[in-house]
Amino acid sequence: MSYQQTSMVYYRALPGQIPAGQIVHVDDYQGGVADIYFHHRHARAEFVWDFNWITRHHVGHGLWRQRWTHDGRLHEPQEGRGVAIARWEIVSPGEMPRGRYVFPVEEDGLCTWLIRSGSCTEELQETMNCILERAVGDGLWWQAWHDEQRKPAVPTLHGPPLLTAPV
Repeated sequence: MSYQQTSMVYYRALPGQIPAGQIVHVDDYQGGVADIYFHHRHARAEFVWDFNWITRHHVGHGLWRQRWTHDGRLHEPQEGRGVAIARWEIVSPGEMPRGRYVFPVEEDGLCTWLIRSGSCTEELQETMNCILERAVGDGLWWQAWHDEQRKPAVPTLHGPPLLTAPV
């Protein structure tokens, strides 16, 4: 079964675009599509742009995939399955690459999103960590970048690849 590109788009919501009292609103649709709205007072525009730039690659190329079950599933209580971990961690600007507001650090079963201090509020960070605990921890979205069977074979001209540079 081949993988079809999907999308996850982040928005800086203006007043009235998300339900009153929420700082994050997620619309998760069948087919690997999700729209995530951050309250405009809790996220800088550059931060939202950076998230879109990174997730366009992650989700669009199948490194993160949706495992659909039914409508409204993301808004149900956490099951505590512990399938994987994804978290936001706010760090000082000196710990981030220049000009970056978001930087993912990944390994199998773990994704820590480093967030430049001042890019979002701690309340947004805490809310997103709860959403990620449900979405990633319960396996509704899963990490597929480490799936060796899906990686293309490395082409070679004559036999196996060289382990050292030719002399």
